[in-house]
Amino acid sequence: MIRANRGDTRERNRMTDVHGANRRVKVAIVGAGGHFTTGLLLGLSEQPGLRGAEVVLYDPNPAPLATLQRWGERLIEQRHSSFAITTAGVLQEALAGADFVFTTIRGGGGKAARADLEVPARHGIEQAVGDTVGPGGFAYALRQIPIHAEIAQTMHVACPDAWLLNFSNPMTAICRAVIRTGHTRCVGLCDGVFGRRSWLGHYLDVPEDELAFRHGGVNHLTWFTSLQRNGIDLYPVLRRRFQARGSDSQPVSFKLMEVFGLFPSPGDRHIAEFYPYFHRAEAEGGRAYGLPTSADRSEPWQRLEAEANGQVPVAAQGHGGAAAHAMALVAALSGAAAPPAHDKRPDPMGGLFAVNTPNRQHGEMVPDLPPWAVVEALARADADGLHPIPSGELPAGIAATLRARLDQQELTVEAALTGDRGLALQALAADPLVPSLEQAEAVLEELLHVQAAYLPRFA
Repeated sequence: MIRANRGDTRERNRMTDVHGANRRVKVAIVGAGGHFTTGLLLGLSEQPGLRGAEVVLYDPNPAPLATLQRWGERLIEQRHSSFAITTAGVLQEALAGADFVFTTIRGGGGKAARADLEVPARHGIEQAVGDTVGPGGFAYALRQIPIHAEIAQTMHVACPDAWLLNFSNPMTAICRAVIRTGHTRCVGLCDGVFGRRSWLGHYLDVPEDELAFRHGGVNHLTWFTSLQRNGIDLYPVLRRRFQARGSDSQPVSFKLMEVFGLFPSPGDRHIAEFYPYFHRAEAEGGRAYGLPTSADRSEPWQRLEAEANGQVPVAAQGHGGAAAHAMALVAALSGAAAPPAHDKRPDPMGGLFAVNTPNRQHGEMVPDLPPWAVVEALARADADGLHPIPSGELPAGIAATLRARLDQQELTVEAALTGDRGLALQALAADPLVPSLEQAEAVLEELLHVQAAYLPRFA
């Protein structure tokens, strides 16, 4: 079980008043201008145990905060919810006394994210997403890690017992860096497994809430180690169905299942970037597998502004299922979750959460990976903390890939924290998507030049 890094009993007492009733929970959202904020507010409105919560929005760019505050106030009005929403101008103010700190940050914003894809593409390296591994994920990590390390260090003073719940990418590298600051109460949250479970249920003609599973790996490269319905193994059914009719989507996932024996859970866009095969030139940069490339991104904001300004009703869907699910985790960890017998709201995950945490901090999560590694698996949660559910063993070929990527990301974390160009080059050269040392050197030089404003440690 993963517990607080200090005083579990003190923390449980702090969460309740003298009568045992839940006290007002404070939630800080750092990087609130990101797309998860509306989902978090929607999720909060659906948690009766969190009535009266205080939400503070903070973003280094304050421009979106007024819109998001208005959006939240309209949500409270429409749903007759009971929580307060404010904004803060400085990080310390937002974090002071917080019980839960969400990080939803995109260091450098859209301009830097475009460079993460376009710079490597100019040197012959294509990616679909570029937010986890590959040259894009590497560059993103260099910007994101110092920001999150600063947040964790501020939390040591402003809210030392708070949970840091991270939505930012690259998930594994960020959580590893935060934990290295000494703030071990850090959990990364991702919705990849939710969507893939739903997709598999449809593909197998199995109701989603009847599809039980275990999964494990590292963020954006996790694998279903078990798929069952009423205790019956569904893997033989999945293999027969694919052999009989194929699939009009997820060709990368099915190809990997044929090779390694397990179906990956995050979806083709992410898992393809962990292997050198799918974005190679012979695969048209990825288009041969139906993967997007550096030219295929858009980020609409107009709908949110229309909702915030009252031109259209606040949408109940489409703002981040993972973010809404995260508020159920907040309720569980704060002891405010309704008992299952009294909670009539649908819960497709059956009270389970997909969490990214250190592998063997308090019990093994993914047996084939190192104890220090930040891994993703399922867990239950309550006021005592997280109770991980071991993934089960992974095939040797999968475990070997994961260990190599963890080692490479560890190099990236060290480079980001220190600003060491030599380590940065080693980390980039160790990525399988980078075909040559010459390309690694050229990509690194250009990325450090065009993103210099966001990378002061490399000046």
